[in-house]
Amino acid sequence: TTLAHGGIELDGYILVMDEDGVIYNSDSLAVTFSATSLITAERENDKGVYLGKHHEHAVAFCTRSIEFFYNAGNTSGSPLSRRRDVFYNVGAVSGLAVWENGDDTYFIGSSKPGQMAVYKLSNFQLSIVSNEGISAYITENIVQSDIYFRLSGLRMMGHDILVMTQYILDNGEIVPKLSFWYDTVTGRWFFLKIAVNGYSYFPLIGFAKRTGGQNETDSAKAGDGILHTGDVFSVSDTLI
Repeated sequence: TTLAHGGIELDGYILVMDEDGVIYNSDSLAVTFSATSLITAERENDKGVYLGKHHEHAVAFCTRSIEFFYNAGNTSGSPLSRRRDVFYNVGAVSGLAVWENGDDTYFIGSSKPGQMAVYKLSNFQLSIVSNEGISAYITENIVQSDIYFRLSGLRMMGHDILVMTQYILDNGEIVPKLSFWYDTVTGRWFFLKIAVNGYSYFPLIGFAKRTGGQNETDSAKAGDGILHTGDVFSVSDTLI
């Protein structure tokens, strides 16, 4: 079994999904998995890409669909049951092209006609946040040029910022080319130039906002990220 990206904790269960869309759960408050404790995302004949969490639901992002599952407390098999009232015929392009920011999830998705775009899942509603130019750019690069995209994000000047990094693979190594930035508050796309260690772009691979502490608001002002070179940096946002 090859696992898809993602994985969550829900009500004491550890949930993972494989590339066939099968969602496995651990025993409650344990890390052991049963071969019979599973449920499959199967409303479309597609493959599992990413398992995320949305308003205390498990969300199965597959290549042609999105399904939602909740903890129904079933006494046999999986504790999960499928939501019958919400479902999308939009697929996720890559498990690396997903950014979960609280209960908002951004991902590069593909509709049935094949058009790709950056989507936002919020309150179980799906919307497109990329404009026509960026959507066309993503589609052309992925389909025709073997260029890939990775999504991550950080907080800056009081706003949550989605970072979409374009990269190629060189002998299996990620080589970033350009980063697009999206302000989730203003809805604007932009480029950011930096002058740190000779970078002319921002090859962000991952970022984690700090949480906890005596003052959660102050803790959320800062975070730590890593660039594709392995360089680690910190951001302190005093304008929150």
